[in-house]
Amino acid sequence: MLYRPYGKTQFQVSRLGYGVMRLPIDDQHNVDMDEAVKVLRHAYDAGINIFDTHHNYHRSQSEEALGHAFADVRDQVFIQTKNPFYRGESGADTYRTRLEAALKRLQTDYVDGYMAHSVSPDLWETDGHGDAFVVAATKFRDEGLVRFVGFSAHGKPEFVNKLIDTGQFDLVLFQYNLLDRAYEPCFAHAHAQGVATGVMGPMGGGMLGPPTPEVAAMYPPGIASTPELCLRFVLSNENIDVAFSGMTQPEWIDQNAEVVSHLRSLVPADRKRIEAAVAEKKKLAELYCTACNYCMPCPHGVDIPRNSQFMNLHRLYGATEFARRRAERAEGKLLAGTARDSVHPLLAQTKFLQWASGYSQERQAIYRHHQGRGVGRQRQQRARVRRRSVGRRDIGGRRGYRGPALAAEASVPGSVAAVYRGSNTQYSRHR
Repeated sequence: MLYRPYGKTQFQVSRLGYGVMRLPIDDQHNVDMDEAVKVLRHAYDAGINIFDTHHNYHRSQSEEALGHAFADVRDQVFIQTKNPFYRGESGADTYRTRLEAALKRLQTDYVDGYMAHSVSPDLWETDGHGDAFVVAATKFRDEGLVRFVGFSAHGKPEFVNKLIDTGQFDLVLFQYNLLDRAYEPCFAHAHAQGVATGVMGPMGGGMLGPPTPEVAAMYPPGIASTPELCLRFVLSNENIDVAFSGMTQPEWIDQNAEVVSHLRSLVPADRKRIEAAVAEKKKLAELYCTACNYCMPCPHGVDIPRNSQFMNLHRLYGATEFARRRAERAEGKLLAGTARDSVHPLLAQTKFLQWASGYSQERQAIYRHHQGRGVGRQRQQRARVRRRSVGRRDIGGRRGYRGPALAAEASVPGSVAAVYRGSNTQYSRHR
């Protein structure tokens, strides 16, 4: 295993870290503690010595598993956990009580890294949670409860760099992978100031894990697997200290550890080749959907760009199962009343799930109909004309197709086709 100083902490961390968000679980979705401890110790034996968790991962059982796994070698591992600071403090639920509960679960009297989770300008500045977190974290550090303070973020890079410039943080954690390089300047900015840099999602949260022909076509010579491609791409960036990967199975740990233990940085020519291939994929994605939001808001609450994103994952990267799970999760959140934004359950189920399962032309026509709304003013105008004759022509606008089955389905109250047919005139007036 390769190691390097973790910013100014001077702790020698493995270049491969363990993201403790995907531990083995049982049928009730509880962490299987026996299996989890085995997997975590397997990672430790493979040379991994840095672990990233959160007060709420696996309903707090992630921290508990780490406590069981490393109580006897506590000084040999770097454990960083995250506080959902955006929840603020209320009554007995304070930053201190959360940290004390975490220390108890971790079976330790300190954590190496204490991070504000998922900062954003609104929560950090407007609501005042940021100042409250910094005051509390500084006090915890003075008391020896935490050694280093940091944050993770999904907000704008400009805001992230502003926080780094305050000099209040020792650690940062951002997403970075082949398909998402938005924080590349932030890693450089942090590294230049001696701030420890960690990557979450080096394999796109699992999207780039399974081998697909679409991604394999981007392999430069000498690359044997997609995980190897992802890890070498991320760790060839000299501004990154560690890449955290969620590895549920021991064999995944072995495969990734083998790559990092014999890490060969990508030569500039290979990196440019990969970047060019990804850029071409993104251009194709914009042909399907530019996320311009001209089609929004949908009168029936459908998040059209998001569902187009599911389709792009399927069509461009071959990540069909990953996209299927994302669509199902979005549908589940909506039905449970916990969705952050509007994802129509019929859309998630019909547009992607049924397309990927090889459903009928009529179902595909529904997808084309809704997706076609946001692709240029002229296409929008033509689409308005076509939508006036849903029963006589394919609602996707393909010439020569009459779609009788779709027209029949549209007459059934509550059916998907009826939902979209009913939205046509409303949409024309709304636009």
